[in-house]
Amino acid sequence: MIQYYKIALTAGIALAFILTFSCGNHIWDDYSSSSTTSSSSTTDGLSSSFFSSSAGGSSAGGSYSSGSIFYNCSGGWSNYTPSGCPNAVTNADNGTVSCDGKTYKTVKIGNQNWMAKNLNYNAKDSKCYDNTSANCEKYGRLYDWITAMTVCPAGWHLPSRAEWDELINYIESENGCSDCASVHLKATSGWDRCGKGDSYLFPCEDTYGFSALPGGEKTPSISDFFSVAGSYGFWWTSSENNSYNDYAIVMKYHDFDNNLVYSSYYNSYFFSVRCLQDYSSSSSSNNCTAYNTVEIGGKTWMARNLDIDVPGSRCYGDDPINCIKYGRLYDWETAKTVCPAGWHLPSKAEWEALYRSAGGITKAGRRLKAGDGWDNCSISDRAGSYMCDDMYDFAALPGGIGNGNWRGVKYDGYWWTSSEYNSDYAYFSSMSNFAEDAFSGPEIAAMLDRYPAKSNLLSVRCVGD
Repeated sequence: MIQYYKIALTAGIALAFILTFSCGNHIWDDYSSSSTTSSSSTTDGLSSSFFSSSAGGSSAGGSYSSGSIFYNCSGGWSNYTPSGCPNAVTNADNGTVSCDGKTYKTVKIGNQNWMAKNLNYNAKDSKCYDNTSANCEKYGRLYDWITAMTVCPAGWHLPSRAEWDELINYIESENGCSDCASVHLKATSGWDRCGKGDSYLFPCEDTYGFSALPGGEKTPSISDFFSVAGSYGFWWTSSENNSYNDYAIVMKYHDFDNNLVYSSYYNSYFFSVRCLQDYSSSSSSNNCTAYNTVEIGGKTWMARNLDIDVPGSRCYGDDPINCIKYGRLYDWETAKTVCPAGWHLPSKAEWEALYRSAGGITKAGRRLKAGDGWDNCSISDRAGSYMCDDMYDFAALPGGIGNGNWRGVKYDGYWWTSSEYNSDYAYFSSMSNFAEDAFSGPEIAAMLDRYPAKSNLLSVRCVGD
């Protein structure tokens, strides 16, 4: 058992908090711009030097600037950031997407367009089952969660729990059954004792051409220990459980569990990846990726926080994974102009009209918050102390707030409005994980009083002109 270090750097002192769990490839952490070099050891004798970011320092894993880092159990710290499958071309006419020299069939199920095959892009640190290339060709590659979050090609993404739920609900509704989705998604061959027809003990019907295959897993506790290919399939979701556990969806070969089961695993496990196409919307000249849209109260809103990389914006904690999850954070002057052509930063009045259309201020937070992504908050039919129903598919996410210091990610969402409070402050809209209500008020919260308000970094949600 190797121990990971969770690092907090305060006033130039490195403080190590040891999180004990099985060692895989890496864990993503944040660090501040003021730090010193220190050293600590795990109980198995592993030692790693920390870094001096102000000097662009280096240690066992290499050199890096202020931001987020990995700890690699076999090699120390590094600033490696995974990237998506390159040279992506999606061809809607023949139902394919190509990247890195490979072509994948796609399949439309309900309103979603999925890859019809597990991803097989040879990203850094990904694995073939049993380290055998033939298994990559058969099942696709296995990825840890950090890599899985960024490995899908441009225009595609790792689906969330809510997006898997949409797939499951559509299949069950169309087939008039419950807990039956895996029967209709599993490939007709490649599963132990499972196929189409009476000669098989368990049913694998592949009704929609999704062709799910059981790629098995690589566990982090033992080097290169692979298991259950042919019997179990595990697919990462983008949804977190906590800072080192994330959700995967599981299918089994037998019919004792015909539903798809969610389980939480250390993010250093290696599972399969099945990519989902980004929702299409109007293109823009502002390097804007595809965004789903939703109409509420006669207004068309983007159903996702904006993620356009421009001066005046940052990822929460300078961690690019947070841009993928929550969108970017913008200062107010940048927020006013960043929405693509045909869209604009909503005014305070437009946010308040949205809240009235979603049941009023006392209910709007619950009804607009995404079903995944908020700490201890989920849709009504899941365990959770607070409710995030996402009744209108608005999918509000808690991107937090920042201006050098970072607060609130996973707990609080703050969105700029175009309305000024005075020359120093502007109005914003906010939601919290524990509250059903939503607010639209001046940027004068006590937690922010050390900063000029308009320089704070908040999320942006665009509304149609």
